[in-house]
Amino acid sequence: MQNILRTPTGYSFNGLERVASVPVPFPLDICMLQLPSVKYATALHKDAAGVRQFAVYVWRAAEQDYELMLQQPAPKAVALDCLAYAGLGYVALSYNHSEPVMQARDGSPIYELSPERVMRTVQYFAGVHLRGMYLRISSQELTLLQAYEGGGTKRQPSCPYFKWTSGTFQRLGAIPCSNARRLEAFGIDYADYVAVANYASPDGRTSTHSEIYKYEPATRRFQLFQRLRTNGAVDVKYFSLPVNEVSRRHFLIMGNTVGDAGAVGSAGEADTVIYVFDKGEFVPYQRLSFYGLERFLPVTHSVSEKFLLFVACSKQDVKIYNLNDWKFEESTVQFTEGAFSRGVARMRSYEENEQSFIVIANENMAANETNIFQPLYKQDEHANVLRQQIIEWAREQTKRIDAVSLEQLLLALKLKVSEREKHPRKIHIKRVKTKS
Repeated sequence: MQNILRTPTGYSFNGLERVASVPVPFPLDICMLQLPSVKYATALHKDAAGVRQFAVYVWRAAEQDYELMLQQPAPKAVALDCLAYAGLGYVALSYNHSEPVMQARDGSPIYELSPERVMRTVQYFAGVHLRGMYLRISSQELTLLQAYEGGGTKRQPSCPYFKWTSGTFQRLGAIPCSNARRLEAFGIDYADYVAVANYASPDGRTSTHSEIYKYEPATRRFQLFQRLRTNGAVDVKYFSLPVNEVSRRHFLIMGNTVGDAGAVGSAGEADTVIYVFDKGEFVPYQRLSFYGLERFLPVTHSVSEKFLLFVACSKQDVKIYNLNDWKFEESTVQFTEGAFSRGVARMRSYEENEQSFIVIANENMAANETNIFQPLYKQDEHANVLRQQIIEWAREQTKRIDAVSLEQLLLALKLKVSEREKHPRKIHIKRVKTKS
């Protein structure tokens, strides 16, 4: 009866509350790091002259604001990622070099943040045409994925992956990838996967395949798990939503930027396909169309109805989608000003005290504008009335069942069967005359 009493509560998205501001000008990315005793905000941004900078801010609880802790030039930086692991913070700053670096410290750095040592460099990567590095926790271990541009060659490139061991990232292998724009690592039922969004094939054709790889413990390698037809894929995201107390639905969003030849719609409009994990594979679940897609941000919650999907497209305001009866629909609540207006470079989310927060890096924003928000929800009154009626009905049925003795029911059933055996029903057959 416990599952019956846990009925939907009819939540709907009702807006965003301004929470705080990381005072970073013209941000390209803002990544939050929550350590046991301190909270950092790492940022990649441009200064007034347009030069890229890497900055670290620390949260001051007494003043309720973020203070700049350090900043350094990063003119070649194209991507940022961060992750908290084992009480420390790790930051991966990706430099896109077109030529081999002469000195190790000119490579793409991995930083370690801690309250005791502030920040130190733990490793450099000297690869050229690096598009991005992704820090993830896989099987309770810190891992690193790297994606590279094609570099103008037609050879099949690869995306290497590393494991944090003895204070350094050691290479374990590589995943085949072709002009990979995004990598997404995730887990389902204790199995580890990596989805690769390939923008184009090695020969430059946007009509290609993006792949999903699964880690095989026996071989200690990622093996091809599934191929998905894509057309200029630029982003891929995984998320899961609760169905009930024991099961979840697993989704994968693959965003395309090139429409199918001859498809109905304006030029540049392409389908984004939402897949659901069903019977051991990802199958198409729903399609959404966008013009100039750039990034997704799924924001999950313990209540599936509180799910939000933020969509950033080129030269457009952010679009917000929510979940309605297990369908992804554009929300009636939209924002067209401030951080959510055109110019969004990166969107992230983080959780604190069981609450979800959204961080928006809009490269057109000044340092004093709000970039951290909290979603707000309201309850549907009609759904609440229905929910209360279901709860009351369930309680009445529970009381009725509890009041009935099973022994009395069994005795009455035996008596009924005995009476049927003593007095069988008479069968009346009607005679009908027919012509031969």
